[in-house]
Amino acid sequence: MASTNKRKQLIQELDSFLASSTTKPADIDMLSNYLNDRPRNTSLQHILPADEIEERLRIARLIQKQNKAQLTAVQVSIVMTVPLETLQRFMPSLLGAIPFKDIRNLVRIVLQKNREEIKGGELLSSLSKPASPDSRKRKSNQKSDASKREGVVPEEKTLRNETEMAKCLERDGSKCIVLETEDPDACHIIPFAINSKTAHLNETRSLPGARYLLTNDIQSSFNLLVDSVGSSDKAWNMLSMNSQLYKWWNEFFFAFKCLGIMPQSEDRSTIRLQFCWMQQTGGFIAGGKGNGKGKQENNHWSRKIDLNKDEGKELVENWKTKVCNNIPDASQGRGGIVSVNNAASSRLVLSGRTLDIQMATEDIKKMKTMVDLQWACIQIATMSGAAGCPDFLIKDDEDDYNDACLSAWFAGEPMPSREQYAAVRPETEDYPVTSSEIYTAVTSPDMSVEDLTLHPWTAPKMSPEYRSG
Repeated sequence: MASTNKRKQLIQELDSFLASSTTKPADIDMLSNYLNDRPRNTSLQHILPADEIEERLRIARLIQKQNKAQLTAVQVSIVMTVPLETLQRFMPSLLGAIPFKDIRNLVRIVLQKNREEIKGGELLSSLSKPASPDSRKRKSNQKSDASKREGVVPEEKTLRNETEMAKCLERDGSKCIVLETEDPDACHIIPFAINSKTAHLNETRSLPGARYLLTNDIQSSFNLLVDSVGSSDKAWNMLSMNSQLYKWWNEFFFAFKCLGIMPQSEDRSTIRLQFCWMQQTGGFIAGGKGNGKGKQENNHWSRKIDLNKDEGKELVENWKTKVCNNIPDASQGRGGIVSVNNAASSRLVLSGRTLDIQMATEDIKKMKTMVDLQWACIQIATMSGAAGCPDFLIKDDEDDYNDACLSAWFAGEPMPSREQYAAVRPETEDYPVTSSEIYTAVTSPDMSVEDLTLHPWTAPKMSPEYRSG
């Protein structure tokens, strides 16, 4: 409600606007549309309520105590994002049970695939470091030799499914679900490229722990992403959206949160989404710069967080304040304005705007799975600062080595030296175990990781719950 002084000011500005010689009838009509528009908004206070933040921070401090080292910003952000019931189920062996590596790499894949789709460039692997000249030559020779052998199965890949895209556009009334503008694109919620060909599918299959970003009732739906090449190229993984808005979505400027599912009839349901602008703090801490190897201590996302000094609470509260501020966060150092208006009324689209999408009941939970994963990835990336840091997209030897040491520690194996690790690092096609084999091992109740010919310090150490999926 406007104060008395503000009300007087607005009346004076309205009189001046109507009296101006530059004001056209169309301007008056548009102002009337603006004043009469009543967008549906929902409170944002449900996002990480205060009591839940405290419980999550308590769990993060337990992990820090077990690890005898401070967590990074991205690890704290993961603790703030994994469903609370799942975190509590992982206790007391928190550090070994929470699949930090898989979750972090899923966020990396989603962000990288999004950016590659924006640029229209070649879809590259997001989990491996750039190959050395010798490695590239060795791979080239291997491919040349393989092409000469009979019975070589070429890599499977798929193009976007135009039939499913048409279904998405028809479902949404052939207009942008946010702006209501005509001629939108059918935009993937989780990137099309995440399983568009065999290599990308195997990348995603190698991250079974990422399913723990979902609540228990839909964790099995993670298989929608890893079932087969193109398995998620469906209308339930698409929203109709203006192309510029889609670009900003891919860059994590905003996210959609699922508020619930409402049955409409025996075979139709409505999913309610909430539009939220996201924090854009990222890149490098003052005085630091990236090195292109993803291990710069001055990266926001990799900085250490001292949970005993309330740095974790500050990280979370700053993120929540920006998200609940309703308006887009300033884009650091890029210039220009990130803002969108409803086409019919010109009212700004603010955080909290709710949107309803009606679809077949059999597909509604599938869309919820995609939206929940999208929200989780964007929350982790924007809270930690990874969204604004190019180095986050690159995985280097140091990162791999630290992960290998952690796996060795939980497996009760001796820590590898850097020389030992370098000798067995799975960076070429000579590595005997594929990501699909790892996926099979950790998702099958009849097979353990030990059944694979993995080196002990590179084998992922999973709890029985983790391994059975």
